[in-house]
Formats: sequence, structure tokens, C-alpha cells
Amino acid sequence: ILRLGDFNAFYRRAGEVGFVKVDKTSGKLAGIPVASSWFDRNEDRISDYFDGKTNILPVDLSRGEILAQYGTGEDLTGWIRSGGVLVWPILLVGLVAFVLIIERLIFLLRTKANSEKLIAKIQQLAAADRWRECQEYCSEHANASVSRVLQAGLKNLGGNREILENALQEAIMKELPRLERFLSTISVLAAVAPLLGLLGTVSGMINTFHAITIYGTGDPRMLSGGISEALITTQLGLMVAVPVLILHHFLERRVDAIIGEMEEKSTALTVIMFRNRGIHAGMVSQTA
Repeated sequence: ILRLGDFNAFYRRAGEVGFVKVDKTSGKLAGIPVASSWFDRNEDRISDYFDGKTNILPVDLSRGEILAQYGTGEDLTGWIRSGGVLVWPILLVGLVAFVLIIERLIFLLRTKANSEKLIAKIQQLAAADRWRECQEYCSEHANASVSRVLQAGLKNLGGNREILENALQEAIMKELPRLERFLSTISVLAAVAPLLGLLGTVSGMINTFHAITIYGTGDPRMLSGGISEALITTQLGLMVAVPVLILHHFLERRVDAIIGEMEEKSTALTVIMFRNRGIHAGMVSQTA
């Protein structure tokens, strides 16, 4: 056993090193292995000090109180259960939110298309008066929202500008619900999670003050333990809400980018169709 001033004491025995503290109940010395504390996951530092290889040691200024807390071996499940019954609704909200986010990410990745290449190919085919091939090319990329909008415009080949623009606008409006699906739900879930955490904290504080009314304030550890448990729900609610909000913003930005692409390429298609008028599908040529 090695005593370090009035702060700590250390021990080393066969295959184990750690801290020594006085057990307040029995008055005897109790050893806390390094592996059960967060101060030093590597035993080499204390062992090297015992061997005289270093003059650096980790210390516990709380005189063993923190070590006792971290030496309890409480795992994640125990930490969650100590937060009370409202922990489970928060976890459920987080699970639902992340499932919806994953579904939206997969959908938006699938609907992504190289719109510049798409409109360039349509312009090339339109210049050669190959309008049917334009529609077929859009059909080949029908998984992308931009392609479906352009295909709707090509189906109105031969109509006037007003009909064409209305058809393209209708196609864009038809795509909007598919793109914005679940976004509002994710936003609501991100707002609900911290509110549930706050509700759990308020309920825990009410229980703490109720205990003060009955037992008084003679044991500060009882009060701090109750407050700590009450704050777990707020911590968990924020842990759920922050990443959900960030991912929701990313999804919104991606949807806005797709909508901008659809509007831009719709205008480009209108220009292409009226610049390259042909006789296909009843369109009247400029020479006629």
C-alpha cells in the first residue's frame, strides 16, 4: 500500500493495482481496482510508479466518493432504468424518428438523378426531332423525380405553352407529397423528445421534494441521487432530439434541392420543346 499525502492511497498485489479508500460502514480499508474506475483504464501507470519508472499518478480529489460511484459497475441498462418510466417513451420516440429518417434517406438516394446529363440528352434528341426517344429515355430513369416531371411534359408534346407549363406544374405538385413525406412527423418527434425529458425531470423533482417533506434534508446524498435520476430523462431527451433535428434539416435541404432541380429542368424542357418544334405528335413546325 502506498499513501499519497492526504489525497489517496494505492495498492498493488499479484495481478492487480488500484485505489484504497476507507469503508465508512466497517471502518476498514477497501480496494477499488483500476479497471472499475474511469481514472485510468491502463494499469501500467500505477505499476510504473510502484517500480519507480514514473512520477505521475492519477488522484481522486473527492477522497474516494467518485471512485465509489464508478466502482458500482452500473451498466447502460441500469442507467436507463434509473430514469423512471418516462425513459421508455423517449426511447420509443427516438426509435420511430430514426426509422423514418432511414426510410427518407433511402428514398431520396433512390430518387437522385444526374439532371444535367438528363436534360442534355433530351436536348440532343429534340434537336434531331426524336421526341419518342426522349420519352423512352425518361422512362428508363423513372425512379428519379426529375425524370417523371420531364416525362409528364413530353406527353403533352404538341400543346401550346400554357398547356405544357400547367402539365409540368401539375407533375411537380404530384411529386411534392412523395418528397416531403414524414418530414413534419420527424420534426414533431424531435420536439416531443426533450419535452418528455422535461416532464420526467419535473416528476422526479416532485418526488424529491416529497421525500424532503417526509425525511427532511439530513442526508444530502439522498437528495443528490434523486435529482440525478430526475435529470436523466432530460439528458436522454436531448440526446434523442439533437441528432434528429440535424438529420431533419439535412433531409429538408435535400428535398429543397430536388424541388429546385424539377422547376429548373421544367423551364429548360419548355424552352427546348418550343425551340425545336417538329412535326412529331402533331406539333407544327416553324417552317409551316
